[in-house]
Amino acid sequence: TIYASAMASDPSSKLPYLPGYTFQKKKQNYGKTQYFEKNAGLSFVKHTGVRKPGQGANIPRVTPDMVIDKDKKATKPLNAQPEKLPAWVAYDRKVLRFYAYFKETVDGSPLENFRVRKCIFYYYLEDDSMHIAEPRQQNSGMPQGVFVKRHRVQKPKGTGFYSAADLVIGSNLEIYGRVFRIYDCDDFTKQFYKDNGAEQPKCEHAPEDVFAQTNKNVMKTTKAPNPMKTFMEAQLGKTIEKNTKKFLENDRKVLRFFCRWDDPSMYGETMLYVLHYFLSDETVEVLQIKENNSGRDHFPALLKRQKLPKNLFDVSPSINKIGAVGEDAQFYEPQDLVCGEMVNVFNREIKLCACDKFTSDYYEKIYGVTQVPDLPIDEGAKTKKKIIKPPPHNGFGSEEDSLGSFLFLVPKVPKKDYKKFNDHSNTELRYLAKFENPSVQDMDRRFIITFHLADNKISVYEKNERNSGFLGGKFLERSKLKNPSSNDWFQASEFYLGASLTINKHKFKLMQADESTLKFMEGDTQLFPCADIERIQKQIQQMFEGKAVQIRKVFRRLDDDKNGRLSYAEFKKFLWESGFKLNEHEITTLARRYDTDGNGEINFVEFARFVQGSDERGE
Repeated sequence: TIYASAMASDPSSKLPYLPGYTFQKKKQNYGKTQYFEKNAGLSFVKHTGVRKPGQGANIPRVTPDMVIDKDKKATKPLNAQPEKLPAWVAYDRKVLRFYAYFKETVDGSPLENFRVRKCIFYYYLEDDSMHIAEPRQQNSGMPQGVFVKRHRVQKPKGTGFYSAADLVIGSNLEIYGRVFRIYDCDDFTKQFYKDNGAEQPKCEHAPEDVFAQTNKNVMKTTKAPNPMKTFMEAQLGKTIEKNTKKFLENDRKVLRFFCRWDDPSMYGETMLYVLHYFLSDETVEVLQIKENNSGRDHFPALLKRQKLPKNLFDVSPSINKIGAVGEDAQFYEPQDLVCGEMVNVFNREIKLCACDKFTSDYYEKIYGVTQVPDLPIDEGAKTKKKIIKPPPHNGFGSEEDSLGSFLFLVPKVPKKDYKKFNDHSNTELRYLAKFENPSVQDMDRRFIITFHLADNKISVYEKNERNSGFLGGKFLERSKLKNPSSNDWFQASEFYLGASLTINKHKFKLMQADESTLKFMEGDTQLFPCADIERIQKQIQQMFEGKAVQIRKVFRRLDDDKNGRLSYAEFKKFLWESGFKLNEHEITTLARRYDTDGNGEINFVEFARFVQGSDERGE
């Protein structure tokens, strides 16, 4: 009955057990296994054996090994280290190093029976892997380097893998058919075993074979190589390093001397050179200083970089002895180079005249010698530089544009002061002017001269006077002009009341200025010193110091009209008679300062305030 019920529940059981007639049962749980589990706010580790609480079941007591998530109520700090770190973290980048050797038989050689091959064992603690390297030995005739790549090395007969406990000084290890003898290890390895309670035995000495002894004797008795052999090996690519310490200490350190050579021939000239002495390899090069328009072809080097012999004949020029030198050949050294002395450069006597600062400091520090320059005095060679004056302006375009074709091969646009242009784009100084020495028909002509601060240009406009016989309007277009007296461009400081200016070959005298111009000049006393009221006031007060009682008498003497007021003309006359040679602009500045009511006259009260230097009205 049980079998019948099973057959009824499983219809596939009636089919024959042949390929294509069987069915695989589906899994009831497709969840992946996990290491951590969490329920009811608690985290559990599977290997702890704590049963996962179900719904409504009693939650077991929490123990420290069950808690994974640390909350605010946790007793341990958040940065607490785990009790036991995994090996790949604890032993990261920690490697044990042992020194070992094995003997290899040598067949067919009457000189040696075996050869000792030294190796280094590197044991990585993080994953118990190991690799073996054989240091390269000069002239060994064998390929050396990595002997066994890094991996876990298996013991013979498959009994397991080598571990750190198997690596002991004095033990023999069989690895892939070769027996290695461990004879030493480094200090870190010894300390590691000591800290873990398994101290390494004393180190042994590796035996020496016949090849090692022969190689030592050859290295001790090595003579200087043949120059021809060295030359041929260098051509084949062999690098030769000599005096490496001296090269590293003095690399890029060069002594520089300035030299001259006086050609002793009939039409000889004086040639200038620069001598470089390279301290790294004691070589010398002599370079020619190029002079403009000397008429000579420029040869960059008189002597290419090489050792400079003191005597030319000590160096053999024979073809069959390439690079060979005599036994007593002497070369120039740093202590042989002194300013004022002669240096023989292959039978050309060159005089050292001076040196740079580095060279001078080097000799004082190393040799205690002070290099004194020995410069020739040749007053006749000093020639004045010829100054070429630009041709006069032809009147086409501006003078600055014309100078561009004179100063440069490719004409350049004149530079403009854009900051000044933006600051004073709308600032103009306007003056009323007349001819300084006019003829009879020009006496009544009046002009308005405008100075544009943005670009220092000048424009002149003639006022239209009825029945004058002259048409008013533009007299001079806005342009940049030069002052004939100084031959420089007109500046703003040259424009003030009473000034005489020659503009376009016409002499003008400035008579008046508008209110904005006067205020601008009084606001910039550095550019316009004639508008500095403080400077003028001090001079006037020093004159009337201690004469306050005589103010009334002085005022009555100056008041020609006897109306109790001083006009600007009477005030000007008083200052000129008193010895103050002030120009019209300074007088106007004083009148504007003390004419408080702006009526154009100075009354007695204002004049008294001016002389006494008081600012209280009614004194």
